[in-house]
Amino acid sequence: MDGLRVFASVVACLLALLAFCPALVSSQVTQVGISPNEQEVHPYDVFTVTVVVDPATQIAGAQFDMRFDPSVVRVISVTEGDLFKGGGRSTYFKAPTIMNDNGRLVGAASAVLGPYTVSSSGSLAVIQMAAENVEGASDLVLENVKVVNQMGQSVGISVSGATVRVVRAPEGGGLLDRNLAILIGVVIIVVLVLLVIVILARWKFSLREWKI
Repeated sequence: MDGLRVFASVVACLLALLAFCPALVSSQVTQVGISPNEQEVHPYDVFTVTVVVDPATQIAGAQFDMRFDPSVVRVISVTEGDLFKGGGRSTYFKAPTIMNDNGRLVGAASAVLGPYTVSSSGSLAVIQMAAENVEGASDLVLENVKVVNQMGQSVGISVSGATVRVVRAPEGGGLLDRNLAILIGVVIIVVLVLLVIVILARWKFSLREWKI
């Protein structure tokens, strides 16, 4: 009986350890992802996504490519984020090649210059995108991701992407907005006309008094 109790205790400890291990491993790797991980836009909308890095150790550089569906979205520009810029440090940033026809960004890279490292989370790159005139969804997939320390050695990473959904605005809402805009415009014109009439009337009255 005692042997069975000991065996059961050991099994329970092992199960608890296995349940804890994923969280332990996750906390020891640098997280690289896209924020927001989900968003909804309308056709022709211009929007922004950010490649974010949450270091688990001291890092000095990072690179990535990104894949997307060119029939749904396209990339306008890619600019450097604030990940390595803290404290006024000098940085190197290589803007990626934008390949909208193929749905790819290739060769984005950033690094801090000098004997510095970073351990706080921040944005690696800011990507401005636009939605095409379609309804659909595009996964934003990070590829060839590499994060290095000051010695140029790769550190452990966990990579996640994002999804952008393009949906059309309800037609009823758009019609209501147009009607409201027309109504406001008419009211403004009427007020201006009345104001002009009042000013002219006062001017004529003053002119008569002056003649008398």
